Amino acid sequence: MNDQPKTKRIKERLHRYTALLRDIDNQRERLDRMEATIGTPSGPDLSGMPRPQGGVSNPVAAAVEKKMELEAKIRQKEAEEKAERRAIEAMTELMDDPDERLTIQLKYLDRAEWPDVTFALYGNRPDFADKADAYQRRMYRVHGRALLSLAEIEAEVNDSK
Repeated sequence: MNDQPKTKRIKERLHRYTALLRDIDNQRERLDRMEATIGTPSGPDLSGMPRPQGGVSNPVAAAVEKKMELEAKIRQKEAEEKAERRAIEAMTELMDDPDERLTIQLKYLDRAEWPDVTFALYGNRPDFADKADAYQRRMYRVHGRALLSLAEIEAEVNDSK
């Protein structure tokens, strides 16, 4: 039986969550750049070209206003992220298999890379260095089962609402 349709919805949800985390990171970087340039005086215009008259009378005030708007947008995205993280964490706590739970938590909540997830699961095995590829494949199978478990839990949670 193909489990792809069963896991499609949870995969999309997890990917939306990680995309939201990435967007928050990007907007914070944008805010940092904006803060670094606010109040920095522009250099003199040595081109000899005429400058337009009018426009913003106080460029610092306009920049501060843009900064405040961006901060509000980031706070709103952070609130969305917090709510979704709590929902995903609540579902992972209902998972029976601790390896499946850890795989989801590391990969999606902590944004770990696949080799790090594999090491967390199997790095303490004496033959890990020799069989790292085999353990990586095993971890992918655990991930597949974890997605299926999480999809079933999500369906149960949605049915109970």
